[in-house]
Order: sequence, then C-alpha cells, then structure tokens
Amino acid sequence: MAMAIMRDRFFVELRTKRSLTYAPSAGHASTIFNNPYALFYASSTDPKQTLQVMIEQINEVKNQGFKEKELKDMKETYLTDHFLGLETNDSQTMSLGLAEVGGNWKTTETFMSEVENATIQDLNSVFKKYSSSINWMYLGKETAVSKDDFKQPQMLPSGEKVSPKK
Repeated sequence: MAMAIMRDRFFVELRTKRSLTYAPSAGHASTIFNNPYALFYASSTDPKQTLQVMIEQINEVKNQGFKEKELKDMKETYLTDHFLGLETNDSQTMSLGLAEVGGNWKTTETFMSEVENATIQDLNSVFKKYSSSINWMYLGKETAVSKDDFKQPQMLPSGEKVSPKK
C-alpha cells in the first residue's frame, strides 16, 4: 500500500502539478522473496527536475510519514485492485503459489483483514525501513543530468520538518 500511495503522490506532483512526465510510477517486486525491492519510475524531458521532485517526495514521506487520509483512501482501492487481479484461475493459482513460497498459502485467506487492520504507523515504519537507499538507473542523454542529481533518501534530525519545493 505504501508504494501505491507513492505512485499516487508521484502522479500528482510529477504529472498533474508540474507536467514533467506522462506516467510516473512506484511499486514493488512482489514475486521476489529473498531480495525484494521497490521501484520508482518516470520518463521525462527534464530528468534533473524529475529526479529532484521524486527524492523530495520520498524524503517527505520518510520524515513526515504518510497521511491518515492517504491510508484510509488507499485501503479500498488496494483491495479492489487485488481482488480484480484474482478473476482468473491462473491468477488465483499464482497468488496461492506465491503465498506458499513466502511461507504459507493460508495467508491469502487473511489478506483482506491484514489490509483493513494496517495502521499508519505500520505503513510509515515499513516505508522508512525499506527506503534507505536507491540504486538509480538512467537511460537518456548523459549531459541532461550529473552524478549529483542521483541522491539518496535522507532522514532529518528528529523534530525537523521537510519543506518540499513547489
């Protein structure tokens, strides 16, 4: 759910407000158990500014957390998307198989209640824990960016607030 909210934040900031990209995204590799990873994606004619906005959004969440309303709104969407994705026998089998490889197929039976019972503290804790570093990949003109544009997420000293550039 954290990555789904990040995807929505990227869409608002990168596409709607700034027109920097057509289809920004954020997600996670749900089929990799031993070395899971998250991904952030955007294509842009202004990669320098796009990278800056992406890292600002990541830092804002790391430091201030997601908002309670974001979690509340995402729960229904997340469950709807999940169950729509289980319409075929193939997708149901895949879901059960992935759950079994991950430890126990019966976790598929508790998925809905786990999503419904997730708290904002859970979401923020998981995002902070798993967004400590980014391995950047860039495909484009070398002259459009510099090594300094590929920043790592930062935690501010306790009590400081992030003030994102608009």
